[in-house]
This record gives sequence, structure tokens and C-alpha cells, in this order.
Amino acid sequence: MRTAQAEDHLLRFYSLEESGRGQELQTAERLLRAIPRVFVAGDSLLFSGLLEFPLDWTYFENELKKRALALIFFGLARKDEQIYAAVPARLRDWLRLNYYMALEESAHRDIALREILLSFSRSEVPLIVLRGAALASLDYPDPALRTSSDIDIVVRKQDLPQAHRVCRSMNLEMKTGHGEIVYCRQAPSRVHLDLHGEFWYANGEEIWKRAQKTEIGGFPCFILSPEDNVLHLIAHAMIHHARFSLQDAIDLALVIRHNVNLDWGRIASQIKGTAIRDCAWLALSQARSWTGVGIPQNILDRCKPKLFFPLRNGLLRTWIKFYNRPDAGHFLRPLACSGGSSKIAFLLRFFFPDPEFIKRRYNTQAAGRVFIYYLLRPFLLLQKMVRYWKS
Repeated sequence: MRTAQAEDHLLRFYSLEESGRGQELQTAERLLRAIPRVFVAGDSLLFSGLLEFPLDWTYFENELKKRALALIFFGLARKDEQIYAAVPARLRDWLRLNYYMALEESAHRDIALREILLSFSRSEVPLIVLRGAALASLDYPDPALRTSSDIDIVVRKQDLPQAHRVCRSMNLEMKTGHGEIVYCRQAPSRVHLDLHGEFWYANGEEIWKRAQKTEIGGFPCFILSPEDNVLHLIAHAMIHHARFSLQDAIDLALVIRHNVNLDWGRIASQIKGTAIRDCAWLALSQARSWTGVGIPQNILDRCKPKLFFPLRNGLLRTWIKFYNRPDAGHFLRPLACSGGSSKIAFLLRFFFPDPEFIKRRYNTQAAGRVFIYYLLRPFLLLQKMVRYWKS
């Protein structure tokens, strides 16, 4: 039964800025905001208590889909009979169908990942599994709750030629039209592999030294150390993709929660002095606000942007507006390079990449066309940047 104390407790955690909204709408919004916190922290008392209030289920369903929280809500609701019974039957059916579709995709991803790990292990090419595939296998209670469209791995730069041979031995075909190295296969089983040979935002050799050995699906591989994983998730979301979503916040919060001995001092030291400091502060602040994960206040204070950097703070807010624009973050990568010489070196590589990149990106093998694209690339990039800003 609802009590005044319980209601006050909920209102303090999930207060709304909009004071004129109806009670049912407010309750639906509080329930939506509770989902990430409950999933990460396991605070089921708050979650169950919210369902005792009148609730606008139509608004809840629409926002659940819009915020990509359907799988996580289903993962929580199906474990609690009271919560599951409170959900309207039509929404329950859709959630269940959505979960089984994700479960099927998860199974395909797991099969593909095991094949990749087996093939690279046989060829003695060490690799680090990144992001979605690693998080789903090691941090999420159910791999189906963490969807991902591809499998990301990184090998040492000197191992890239051998990695290409391994991919070809798996009958994977390199996908053109991308700057990244992407291998795909549709049959006999689907594989979508993003192959990386560096960490663009940090010293790759140092990251490899700290990488941890583990097994996924019974096959050996490496994963990032918890501290490097925190930085990688921030850099990937905030700069590479130019956004920080609820999914990104939950990923980050689960890594933090599952590593109680996280070396925050080393994280702060690695962040300090680079433009990642700005986006790290925003990402960590949002993750703590949305999920309730324990991030020390002194770390946030050390990462907080300085007031005398209005231009960088303005850019920080601007790139969030580029949500769902997959290339927007590439223009912001120089901000993550420390020192003027590093920024210049990055820009030179960005505007004038190696011939293999040109061949992949512009889908051409002819030496003459490669040379022409090499000369035209700076203008093509500037044209794309202008088009983004106009839109």
C-alpha cells in the first residue's frame, strides 16, 4: 500500500521540472527515469512502489521505445510477478516479442564472436574484444538485453596483416565505403566485424599492457582493464559518435558497479590535460544522474571544465545536437589529442590518410583514382562539415 513516506521518497528521486503535468503522466515519467537506476543499482523498492500510482501507459510505451529502454524494462519486469502483472497485456506481448527478437540476434552475435575468437586464437593473433560484445557477455545479466549491430575487436598494429588473413580465411568480405575496416558475411552464419588497429585517443601499447586475459564462450581473449574501459566508453560515445545516450550511461555504470576497486585516481590522471576531460565530466555526471552509480564527487570536480574555456564548453554542448549523425564525432577527434603537435599530426592523417584507407573509403583500386581522391579529400570533408552545420 502507498504511504506518504514512500511517495515523498519517490518524488525526491524522480522530481519533474514540469509542474503542470498530470499525475498519471508524471508517474509514467518517473517510472521511465527509474528503469536505468533500478537496472544498475537493483533498487526494486523504488521500482515496485511507482506502480502503485496512476500511470499513463500510452505515454510510457511511446517513451519506452523512444529511449530504447524496452529490453531493460522487460528484463526487470519478468523477474517480479507484481510488476509483470501491472503491465497492460498488449504492452506485455510486445515486450516479450521484442525480447525474443533480441535473443535471436544475441545468439547470432555469440556464434559469430566464438568463431572469431577461435579463428584468431588458432592463428595466434591476440585481440581485445570491445564494447557491445564484451559488455553483453561479461557485464549484462542477460546478453540479449545489450544489443549491438557489430562485433568490435582491436589487434596490435603490427598484427593487422595477419588479422586480414584470418578474416579472409573465415570467408569474410571487406565492406567498402567505410573508413573503418569492416568485414561481413551473410552465410552460413551472419558476421559483422569491425577490425581496429589502434586506440586513436590514447597510447595503445600502454592499454595493451594493462589489458586483462579472460574467456568468452570458452575461448581466450583480452578485454580492457576497468579503468581503460571507462575511458574507452566515454571517448567512443562522446567523440566518435558525438552523443551520450541512456544506453551509453548504463554501459558505463555497469562497468563501474562491477569493479568496486576501480582506480579513480588513475582515471582522473589519464583524463587530465586532454579534451576528453570535458566530455568525461559530462558523461560521468550524466551516468551518475541517470543510473545512480557511485562516482566520487571529487573525481567529477577534477574533471569539471574550467570556466575560462567557453569555446570548448560550447563545442561540448554542440556535439550533443549531432545525435544520430554517425560522422559528426570525427570532426571533434582533434580535441582529444593533447598538445598542438598531436592535433596537427592527427589532422594531417585525417585529411591525407594512407592509400589503403582511400581504397576502402571510396571503393576504388585504380592508382589514378586513389591519387585524385587523396587530393580532393580535404575539400570533400569540408563540404560534409558545411552540410552538417546547415542541416
